[in-house]
Amino acid sequence: MNMSLRLFALVGVWLWCGHLTNTLASTAMDSTVWGPSGGQVDVGFRGHAATWSSPRMTLHVDPWLCIRHVGGTPQRNNEATFDEPLDNLRGAAFHGELDGIWTVKGSLEEYQGIPTAWERHWMGESWSLPGWGRMKPTAGGRVDVARGRSRTTGRFVLPNPKDTVVVSLAYDAAHWGNDLAPLALNSRSAPYPHGSLGWVKDDRMHVRATVARLAGTERSARGETGISYRQTDVVWATWRGRLGNRLDLGLLGGSHRNRPWLQEPDSATQFQWSSWASLLATVHSDNGAHRWRAEWVPNVASALSWSSKHRAWRGTLTMARVQTQGAGDVLPRHAGTPLGAPLLPLWSDETTWESVAVWRGEGAVTWTHRRMRAGVHMLSLTDQWWLEAWGAWNLQTEWPLHLTAGFETWQLEGSPNMPSKGLRWRIGVSHTLVMSPGMPTFAPPCCH
Repeated sequence: MNMSLRLFALVGVWLWCGHLTNTLASTAMDSTVWGPSGGQVDVGFRGHAATWSSPRMTLHVDPWLCIRHVGGTPQRNNEATFDEPLDNLRGAAFHGELDGIWTVKGSLEEYQGIPTAWERHWMGESWSLPGWGRMKPTAGGRVDVARGRSRTTGRFVLPNPKDTVVVSLAYDAAHWGNDLAPLALNSRSAPYPHGSLGWVKDDRMHVRATVARLAGTERSARGETGISYRQTDVVWATWRGRLGNRLDLGLLGGSHRNRPWLQEPDSATQFQWSSWASLLATVHSDNGAHRWRAEWVPNVASALSWSSKHRAWRGTLTMARVQTQGAGDVLPRHAGTPLGAPLLPLWSDETTWESVAVWRGEGAVTWTHRRMRAGVHMLSLTDQWWLEAWGAWNLQTEWPLHLTAGFETWQLEGSPNMPSKGLRWRIGVSHTLVMSPGMPTFAPPCCH
């Protein structure tokens, strides 16, 4: 109930503010359109759950729901079965458009359930869950966690119609790199506040600057206002350009530093700026059915991915060479989770690996036919692997909502108090198809 109230309060405030704001496209201020104005509200089950429309804007609100029964191998070695064998996610998502210039989208979600074996393997005994951030562990390897996401974007065409300025304010995760396993920035990571200003030239060149604020896991001493987490300032800039019709190049340069608490000297070494970068190269086939993309983050990893589509089939494969010595200190983290794909387990360190670099592979294939969908997703790290497969029947397209069943199996060594091998299945209704209820979010990756 509290989550629903917060969602509708957020939507209401945004709607009201939208009518107070005069966009750059307007030529004069008209006080008659200030404040809330009337509109039409449509509620139903065939399309969006609720649609609010007026002459200036349209807003859709849909529920997100996941209730699935879980069986098979439990989360911990000392347990024979699941005490509470249910995945339970409740929330809602909204998206809308104002004046043909501003777009907004967001979601509020609360989840009590059982992470996938790969997520459990990555997090170990920590309180950080990929895609969500800090969480509260409960009995039987379950987690209790919530998150909110929002993104407001405005696009303003300049006097030269080939030039566009893009403004974005978000409490969400940014994306840069491969579809399935980006190294630097992953749209499926835990959300964080950031703002960006960009320029698009004829859709062949994109330049963007972004500032963000992250939160760590280090706690301050208790003060008058209680305990706080260490915060991190992050800035980065990106450039993308198209050469010819098939080759795209991209460059990201970023820097971050931890913020000192009031009692700490700002000049200390640990509060100096640390820089990092990512280079991208993408090649498209003549017919657009295939795409090859290479990404390199110095001192972290290099990756090569291939994506393809043919009629009802979609597929993608990424192979990465990941550094094991000090790679975790190069890129910033938020709430204990990486901004990019979770490459190495959180509990591992330099003594865990026999070599200075290891291979990591991730791939997915999906098939769609009318209301039916099926897919396979596999991830490997050195000699360890994890695989999931699922099938679904679409009950509601717009929300969305599926009747789905799937299983996961794995061979993952080294994680504390977790079975190294296992098989687990899930069946129920869900807005997402993969085993983890945390994916996808707004823009699903290639094959999810």
